[in-house]
Formats: sequence, structure tokens, C-alpha cells
Amino acid sequence: MSSLVFLISRRKADKLFENADTSGERRKRQAAIGRDQYGKWTEGVNYVFSPDAGRQNISLDSDCRFVIGRAIHEIGHALGLYHTDSRYDRDSYVTVAEDYLKNYTNEFRIIPKNESETYGTGYDYGSIMHLSYPIVVPTDEKYARTLGSYMLSFTDLLSINKHYGCLDKCDKGEFVKCENGGFPHPRKCNKKCICPSGYGGSKCKARPGANVCGEILMAKAEPKLLALTIKNNRTIYDYANCTYWIKSPKDTVIEIEIDGMPFEFKAPGCVKAGVEIKTNENQTLTGYRYIYEFTPQNLASALQCFFLKVLRTGG
Repeated sequence: MSSLVFLISRRKADKLFENADTSGERRKRQAAIGRDQYGKWTEGVNYVFSPDAGRQNISLDSDCRFVIGRAIHEIGHALGLYHTDSRYDRDSYVTVAEDYLKNYTNEFRIIPKNESETYGTGYDYGSIMHLSYPIVVPTDEKYARTLGSYMLSFTDLLSINKHYGCLDKCDKGEFVKCENGGFPHPRKCNKKCICPSGYGGSKCKARPGANVCGEILMAKAEPKLLALTIKNNRTIYDYANCTYWIKSPKDTVIEIEIDGMPFEFKAPGCVKAGVEIKTNENQTLTGYRYIYEFTPQNLASALQCFFLKVLRTGG
């Protein structure tokens, strides 16, 4: 199989990492203390990086050089990120399939707490550094389709920014007060926040893409059908998404049932299309993602507002 080999500077790698999402919010994960660097093949993507070198070799085979998520995953390793499922607390959240654990012991070893740093982020099933189902099985099975994402998560960006001291820039002067777990943009400290998925605006208080698609809905006592369609005329693996906020009165519970989705977009991690429903109390983490489910899925949330995001790649 033919391959494309090129050199990429650390600066360009950082830029690619930062701009992997059109909203500036894509995913990278757990930064490590004293990570050993080495060459590694993963699904047609190869990187070779030395901490003392100013450049990095990346090789992409002809089938995946346009799949930016795979390249970003490997750049994340070079920037110091382990697989999410190597976290010291992973056994509380996932189980590694026995065959893989037996045959690839080193690949799935847990990194001890004293050798790694999670920077206070929770365990994010939607990190771009997380391996996919069924290699890894989540304790909460509703996260099965969330694993293996090609999109940077908010916690990925937060980890990288903390690891490289980017947030320190905003401690020296005026900075915007971000809500819903967001943090000030390191280059626009007093003007803009980097927000968790489902939130936008300068302070993470608004619904993202409000002028494009999606809406704010009020849940009623009687069920209401919501049929969602999203079109994407962008290039392949460039995501378009619509965000819906669903609200209800105080001291109520919101229920949502997924009745069906098209089978044609079947893929782990919802890398082609999907619906994400964020019911978790910690809104910085990725929610449940669904695609090609055959049985109705009923979800309940005690939150008085949660969001539903529809996403689809182009091509």
C-alpha cells in the first residue's frame, strides 16, 4: 500500500491539534509526566518523535491520510497524551476485552497515578485518545458508541492547555469569567472562552450555532416526536452539527426515547454520524452517542436542561 511521508514541526502539530474542530473545541486527553517517546503504528498512521528533536515524522497510508481524527490521535501521543483507558482509574469505568488484554499487555497497561497527570479532568469516554468498543467495554453500556471518537473533546483541550501552561497566560491580567466548566482562551483571555460541547458564546452561556440550526425546546408532560435531519456539504470527516437544548421546570425529570436511526452510518465512535445526548451532571464530559440502534433507548435526566447534538461528516 502506498504511503505519504512528511515532516511536521511542533508548532504546526499544535496548530493542527487546535484547529481540528471548526469551533476550536476538539479532543486530546491525558497528559503524562516523563512519557517515553517511540515509533508506533496505529490504523495506518505512524509517528516518530524525539523530545530533543524539533521535527516529527508522520506517515499516513493512502487510505487514511484524509482521516484527520487518526492523525490528531497520534499527534496527541507526541504531545504527551496516553490512551484514556490507560488512566489509573480506568477499571472504575471500562473493562478491556480479555483477548486484547492477554495479547497486548503493554498496550493496555494502567499508568500509575505517580507517573501521570489527569489535571482534574473526569474520565471522558468521548476523548479522541480513547480506544473503541468492543476492544474496551464501558461500565455504563450506553457509552459504547461514544468510544473511538474522531473528534477532540473538551477535556482533551483542557488537558493540553494545562500541561503546557497555556492557562497561566490568563492569570496575569483581566480574563473573561467562563461558565459551565469553560476556560479562557489563552490568546483572548478577556474576550473569549473555550467551552464544553453543547455550549458557546463568549462566556459559554449560549447555545452554539444558534443562527444555523437547532433550537431550545421545553419538555412537556405528554411525549412529543422530534424528527431530526442534518445535511453536510463539507469535505469528508469535516463535521457539521446541530445542538438542541431541552429544558423542563424545576424538580422535574426529563425523559427521551430514541426510536431509530439509519443503518448506513454504522461505525464505532459515531465517526460518520450520530446523536449525542448529554445527561451527565458534569457537563465538561462527552455524553451518550447513538447510531444504528435497533431497540428503543430510554434516557432520564434529573437536570432541568440537557442538550442533544446531531452530527454528520461530509463526503
